[in-house]
Amino acid sequence: MGPRWKGNSSEAKSRSKAKAYAQPMSKMVLQLQSSLIGSGSRGLLCGSSVLVEVKEEQANLLESVCFGVRLMENKHWFQLCMEEAFYLCHSLKCLQIVDDKCSKNDNQLWKCMESRKASFPYLYEAYSHLRMKNWVVRSGVKYGVDFVAYRHHPALVHSEYAVIVLSEEHSDGNKRLTEWLDIHCTTRLCGGVAKTLLVLYISRNGHSVDSPSSVERFTVEERTVIRWKPEQCRDDDRLVESENGTKLEQLGTNIFSCCTHSTGSEPLDIDDSEHILNDDELSLNTMAEDGRDEEVAEKLTIMHEECLDEEYTNDYDEEEEEENHCASRATSKMQPRRSSVSKAHWDDEMGMAVVFPKGRIWRTMGISRNGKLYISIEEVLYLVEIGALLLLDGSDTSISLEDIYTKVSDGKNKFLLEEFRAYRQLRYLGYIVARHGIPWSRKGVKTNCESVSSQVCPEAEEIRSVNGLFNGIQINEVRAAFDIYLPNSKFKKSSPGDPNFVLCFTRGHPPSKPDLEALERQFGSIALKFCHVEEDCVSFYSFDKVELHVVSCHLQNF
Repeated sequence: MGPRWKGNSSEAKSRSKAKAYAQPMSKMVLQLQSSLIGSGSRGLLCGSSVLVEVKEEQANLLESVCFGVRLMENKHWFQLCMEEAFYLCHSLKCLQIVDDKCSKNDNQLWKCMESRKASFPYLYEAYSHLRMKNWVVRSGVKYGVDFVAYRHHPALVHSEYAVIVLSEEHSDGNKRLTEWLDIHCTTRLCGGVAKTLLVLYISRNGHSVDSPSSVERFTVEERTVIRWKPEQCRDDDRLVESENGTKLEQLGTNIFSCCTHSTGSEPLDIDDSEHILNDDELSLNTMAEDGRDEEVAEKLTIMHEECLDEEYTNDYDEEEEEENHCASRATSKMQPRRSSVSKAHWDDEMGMAVVFPKGRIWRTMGISRNGKLYISIEEVLYLVEIGALLLLDGSDTSISLEDIYTKVSDGKNKFLLEEFRAYRQLRYLGYIVARHGIPWSRKGVKTNCESVSSQVCPEAEEIRSVNGLFNGIQINEVRAAFDIYLPNSKFKKSSPGDPNFVLCFTRGHPPSKPDLEALERQFGSIALKFCHVEEDCVSFYSFDKVELHVVSCHLQNF
């Protein structure tokens, strides 16, 4: 994401960009440093601020590089926050600071500022970390955060990050983002002002905070906290597929029309479908230039079989908008016909149901063991809700939806209603959702994800132990619950590959930094998403580790 240049027109934005390129921040900071050193500037420590009087040239430079605020118009007195003042004094060595008429050295000033604000060592480390990367750092108090960060002068660009500084080692420090309500409020506010929430975790690595030299041994970890919108992620992925497969889509439309109007009673086989793709009578030879005709043929064969059996109808209105934040408002796009309703027998001891499948939905649901298809409690509830499953007990008596909800709420199946709400919402959106760590089948189990392969044990052949695996990976208060795959018409249980995401749940609080690091080590390159369910609201978040780049003088590269 590039900078958002200010201006009411493209021409005005171009002027802002040109000005930023002509006056890079790093160059102007050097000019300010040289000017302040040459004049021997001194600042007065006053409460939690530093007041400094400068010459007109230096006043212009201070405003250009965004240090402090001018106290009065046409006056050359500036007020610096403690982080700004110490950065000029310690890092740039261009400002002397006086307290009680005595000049303070770096160590004395550090202790004085720490005594006035306990969080100063951590805030200063965060401030200097961003400044050293040539980011402009300003107070974030009006946004409810510690700082806001700009690529260049605030007159030219909008700020990109709202910054919160945290430290696990500072017991009396910032308690922000330790409750889900705070996560919701902060990310909503940041989204409303087009900023990304950036959390800087400061680690002392066992060192004290007694002197500025100790800060050099601190480390800073950067993470963005972003509300993940599964509907947007799905649509973005489909857009890419659409751009890469326009020919394929048109080809499929024509062939599907041919198949659905077929008068034959027998379904087409794969060879017949491939032959149709190259049939001159359909004038579609040029549509198969990408060599994907076999792939299309397989998909069309399935569709043709279902049309002959009348197993589904597509009642989706393309103009209908979805509200995906609250799962209770989501609606299923696929309405199965009565002839496609499957039956399943529930086994209380196993905590799963044995299903007798009908229809295409089973291509992405259920696990295969010993020639049978088993479905978990969340799959049962979802399918019964949409009318695609009839659940029976041992005496072939239908089990009501109320009884199924009771099975979910009693906790015997190690599954919570909150987790089902997340499952249902993702399924409604077309995602492929599986219990984490449980292979779809015993054939072709192959994955690069250690967490998945580590769950496969010799006892997994028995379905009872398979159900027990749902406890999955648990790191302290965080549990990996579901493997999530993007909507994919070519998905195969025999070779699913690594999931696109692993969905995790926490016990009451957002994940801590140690929890995040432990999960990331376990899952490697697989992305992690975290879910919080409160009343009718299902929210998904990512806590991704990032690394801010150093803002370059060559702004045209952004």
